[in-house]
Amino acid sequence: MDTFKLNDTVLSTDESSAVLEAGIPHIQLSHRDFNLWWNEMSKQMANEGSICGLYSNFTTDSILYPACTCSSVSNAPDFKIRFKRWEYQLSPEAYITLVEEQSATYCVFNVIEELEKSIAPMILGQAFMKAFTIQFNADDGYIGITSPSDTSLITDHLWIH
Repeated sequence: MDTFKLNDTVLSTDESSAVLEAGIPHIQLSHRDFNLWWNEMSKQMANEGSICGLYSNFTTDSILYPACTCSSVSNAPDFKIRFKRWEYQLSPEAYITLVEEQSATYCVFNVIEELEKSIAPMILGQAFMKAFTIQFNADDGYIGITSPSDTSLITDHLWIH
């Protein structure tokens, strides 16, 4: 990762690696990057009148997800990640789950702080992978990420090490 942003607000410019992981539903950020992201996200959501905190559905997992009260995901900013040449933009619908519970509606963000020291500072799970077409090519040693609107256009190759 070279940069990540909320809309046009740059949160981090540290060059670091990322891992694609289909086995997790969320995007996992390093402690530092998560705090940068959550401080900006909660500030932007508060400007829309939201109250922010943590949410967990202990029937499915024990992870605490950042969440804000909201009426729809459309007020949330886009989440943008740049790797080398290409910037990948996730709409709020890609990384936010709308949850209605006890007469309130919450935007639950599928972005978490690293749970333990991991193999990479950023792990891109299903929240990222569902927004794009991912082509795994183990024979040639790369992963192709394509535009969801034009799957014939490979926008980048992430080399497998």
